[in-house]
Amino acid sequence: MLKTVALLYLSICIQLKCIQAVLFLRFTFFNSFAGQFVHAGNILATQRVFRWHPGAHVGMGYNKWLYALEDGIVRFTKEIYVPPPRSKESREVICRLPKGSVLYKTFINVVPTEEVGRFKLITMI
Repeated sequence: MLKTVALLYLSICIQLKCIQAVLFLRFTFFNSFAGQFVHAGNILATQRVFRWHPGAHVGMGYNKWLYALEDGIVRFTKEIYVPPPRSKESREVICRLPKGSVLYKTFINVVPTEEVGRFKLITMI
C-alpha cells in the first residue's frame, strides 16, 4: 500500500515537472568544490541539516545554506568539536563514546586572495 502511494506521488510530481523539488528535498549539494575559486556571495553548499559548518570567511543563510563572504579558494577542514557542557549532544552522544575518542566536524573555509594595490599609504609608512 505504501509503495503504491509513493509511486503515485512520484508520478504526480513527474507530471507536474517538479522533479527538481523532489531531488532538493532528498539530497544536499555542493555548489563549489575544494580548490575552486569563488566570488563573494557565491553559494558553497546547500543543506537541510548541519552536515558542514561555516568556517573562516563563510556565512550561513536562514535556510542553512553556506555562502562565501570574500573572494578566494574553497578549503574543507575536519576540526575537533567540543560541544557545550549542557547541550543535548554532550548529554546523549559524549557519554556513549569510549574514553579518549574525539568528535570531528567538517568546516568549509574560504582562503581569501591577496588584495593587490590597496592600502598604499600604510606600506609607505
